[in-house]
Amino acid sequence: MRKQTRILTKADSNLWTVDEVRYLPGLELRRHWQETITGDTVTPQDPTEELHVITTQAGRAGIRLLHWKTGKPDSIDNNQARWQMSDNIYALELDAQGQTISREEYYPFGGTAVWGGTQ
Repeated sequence: MRKQTRILTKADSNLWTVDEVRYLPGLELRRHWQETITGDTVTPQDPTEELHVITTQAGRAGIRLLHWKTGKPDSIDNNQARWQMSDNIYALELDAQGQTISREEYYPFGGTAVWGGTQ
């Protein structure tokens, strides 16, 4: 499955921002780029961000591996592993060293009661 979002960034120069995600079993291929449309001609620029997310589940626990081909943020390591555990009351995300990346707790009938992260 593919999801693509287009946003008109600058109307005067007809510049569009495009976010695309291709979903495969256990894999997300994410790309972000800009393109100019003149009449029937679309001129895409090189992707400013390209991220591959590999996921797998084991019961209520899972792991996500993040690999940036292009546009990795300076504050994040490439090839990063993120462990996720959750149930109907909480969700916890840990890095490869077991440090908390984010934590959420939920009200019994939906809604987030507490949310916290490292940054």
